[in-house]
Amino acid sequence: MGLVGADTWMGTMGYDLHITRKKNWDGWEDEHGPEISFDEWTAVVNADSELRIEGYEDRRLPDKSIVRQPLAAWTAYSRYRADYPGPALGPSHGNVTARNPDREFRCKMWRLAQALNAKVQGDDGEFYDCFGNPTPRAWTTQSYWLALLRHLGFKFIWGDPVGS
Repeated sequence: MGLVGADTWMGTMGYDLHITRKKNWDGWEDEHGPEISFDEWTAVVNADSELRIEGYEDRRLPDKSIVRQPLAAWTAYSRYRADYPGPALGPSHGNVTARNPDREFRCKMWRLAQALNAKVQGDDGEFYDCFGNPTPRAWTTQSYWLALLRHLGFKFIWGDPVGS
């Protein structure tokens, strides 16, 4: 059974997280910023034994044509089931996007972002660290120790107030 089609995945409301190389995932500040190419994403999916293409999404391009893009399922996800594999990862405007990922899935997205030399950013502009926790600045997501201290509940870490 396929993952989902465009009518179910993109047609639902939700909160998206994006694996991105851009300053801001939506391109507002750097419209022509560095993108994750389809070939790069496909290579990461093929190299990761826990990812599998299980569906597709149809996207309408500016010229009104439609392109079908694959969606990847994380088969090692604790909530993965063949009939509902959980959030899908799919290429979108130079990013890789997932809808409504939980903490476990956000951690997997962070590991994929490391392989792509990118970061994980939510719809509202916050970034996510290796523990799946939000943080306001991208550079703080790259340090395991800062992320660990934040995850353990430390409120101030060298000028990085958590939750501000």
